[in-house]
Amino acid sequence: MKNRKVGSMIRTFFCAGLILGVGYLGVVKGGKMVLGNEEKPQKANFEDTSSNVFFGKIEEDIQLFPWNYYGKNEVHEALEETYLAETLALMQEKVYSMEAVHCGVSRETIDAAYEKKGSNIVENVRAFDTDYGEIFFYQDTLEVRGEEYQVKAAFSDYAIYNFTCMKNVGADVRQTEEWKKGKEKLKKMLDNYQHEIGIVTFNVEELEYLNSDELYVIENPKNANKSMESSFAESYAMQMENLQKMLNPNENGEVGVENNIGVVNEAWAVDSDDSGSMYDDIENYSYQIIELNDVILLLVQGDYMCQGIYYDPIEQTVCGYNMFMQ
Repeated sequence: MKNRKVGSMIRTFFCAGLILGVGYLGVVKGGKMVLGNEEKPQKANFEDTSSNVFFGKIEEDIQLFPWNYYGKNEVHEALEETYLAETLALMQEKVYSMEAVHCGVSRETIDAAYEKKGSNIVENVRAFDTDYGEIFFYQDTLEVRGEEYQVKAAFSDYAIYNFTCMKNVGADVRQTEEWKKGKEKLKKMLDNYQHEIGIVTFNVEELEYLNSDELYVIENPKNANKSMESSFAESYAMQMENLQKMLNPNENGEVGVENNIGVVNEAWAVDSDDSGSMYDDIENYSYQIIELNDVILLLVQGDYMCQGIYYDPIEQTVCGYNMFMQ
């Protein structure tokens, strides 16, 4: 156990040294650059720390994966493929469910908002050819109960790589007191709940790949009468609720995350003698709080995972996630 922790610290300090030594190239995992453009590397100012938590600020408007592919090699014919119609419709259902979570409304309210707009997500996606196959991109403003939300989503035919849904916050928000207070709240959450954050982050990533009817319905009796979409929506909502509990714990500092992991984990544990084994690597995770122009990215990295959680410090709420290819 001690050797694993030492190894974790060595990897973390190596990443920090790389960042500080050559400018902000991003976290390197498996030989691939996680954060950064294909253009000149962007620099970041990093706060010194002796733990596995690092802090950075990006001064330029860089595009993170997968949005660094947006606008390059567009493939119009991809959207005309008949076999993709059902897949894109499924991804749209997932995005609608996630929007409902982050807007704090029912799914029916989201449906009504798109009906009012007169168009849906599938009708407005753009497809681009990337190193990881075709990726479909969507970005728009959604009005829900008098509030405007900026929505961005990027997905393939089997997983949503990126999703954010946050209120319009305006320009130069990083200099405000609200931003500073929100950042301090996120830092406090990391101080108190690193292990729990690791669990939730792991769950969110795995949720995107465990999207078959066999896993959600057959292996999990509780989901026997649920569709795959409703199972995903319930599990995603639970993970976001867990993160909000960590941001706003009760008087005793309890959040109950490990006993409230989500529907998807119950399916994993059905044939497992040790349901906790899937989390063995969490003690080795490192964390980076990276300030972007209008949002903070909490980057969580382990041996087998690199995942980002988006956090709106103005509203002090989680507002999406980002999967990084390794």
